Amino acid sequence: MLTRDLPTFASEARGKRSKEKDEYPHELEDSDDENENYVIRATDCLLLAGKIEEDNASLEVYVYEEKDFNLYTHHDIMLASFPVALEWLCCDFSSVESTEVPRANMAIVGMMTPEIEIWNLDLLEPVEPTQVLSGKNAHTDAVTALALHPIRNNLLASASADRSLKIWDFTTMLPVFSCVDYKEAVQGVQWSQDNESVIFSYSGDNKLKIFDARSKDSATNIACGFSIESFTTSPVFTDLIFLGSDDGSIHIFDIKTGKLQKPAAFANAHKKAIPSLSTNKQGHLISNSLDSVIKVFDIKTQSLLIQQVTTAESLFGSSICPDNDSLFACGSSIGEVVVWDYTFDLKAKSN
Repeated sequence: MLTRDLPTFASEARGKRSKEKDEYPHELEDSDDENENYVIRATDCLLLAGKIEEDNASLEVYVYEEKDFNLYTHHDIMLASFPVALEWLCCDFSSVESTEVPRANMAIVGMMTPEIEIWNLDLLEPVEPTQVLSGKNAHTDAVTALALHPIRNNLLASASADRSLKIWDFTTMLPVFSCVDYKEAVQGVQWSQDNESVIFSYSGDNKLKIFDARSKDSATNIACGFSIESFTTSPVFTDLIFLGSDDGSIHIFDIKTGKLQKPAAFANAHKKAIPSLSTNKQGHLISNSLDSVIKVFDIKTQSLLIQQVTTAESLFGSSICPDNDSLFACGSSIGEVVVWDYTFDLKAKSN
């Protein structure tokens, strides 16, 4: 998750540029140099990553200084269970006494347990989440994917291994919609980028589901015929859904025509499975794979623009910085975050 506001970078990204220098509200007793490391500047990118190390799980907040290509850990938060899905929330709905929801930096965390936790990233050492989505009508198994509504920040879609998809309202902390007609675990969820009530999801039986949250009877199921590992939509080509497979190929589903395609340029995109796909406003599709390679495609021409072979072994969840369309980040199997601004490589390639 990449953002220029306070804390976030992990698997998905949202955020806006900070207008001023921010500091955490702690009286630090370290040296001036150490105190300086806690300061968040308007030029900084913030990144939130979920990390698993042996039996320990945590959220790590990174600062990325674009000018110097410098990445360092700002602070971390210990978790009771392994993180599976992350989202960034720009306000604190736990402040119920306020007439207006205050601006804040919160991490929404889906884990191997059924609960969804919301953590305050503006605190250096929080001991517990500010809110937990659980209880009656909540998920009963691991939460596999999260998607915050692109317009309505109080709505969150969650997918689970319990074969259900739910929509939560943060103003009540309760689910307001539940779809339970999946045959296998729901593995991915996204909101449509041009129709605010439409949701896309896919499940373990390799079916893509499209439905309108206003009607449970509106669902369309598409049997894909291959093992889906990831999917995403584009802010430019909003009628297309891109699906990454376990054999390293990328497929495109056209919502208007109802056709599933595998363009030649995407047929052998990678040698191994594609755990994550990202898109940006430049009309680019960025894929990262268990083969350690990141590739950038032009969606319109269906051509490969550039690729980057990393030393990070397998690559996992990814995101694009909302303030810099070419700044890409993803997790890796060696416990390190990969950050790549591919603008420089594209310029070098064209010269």
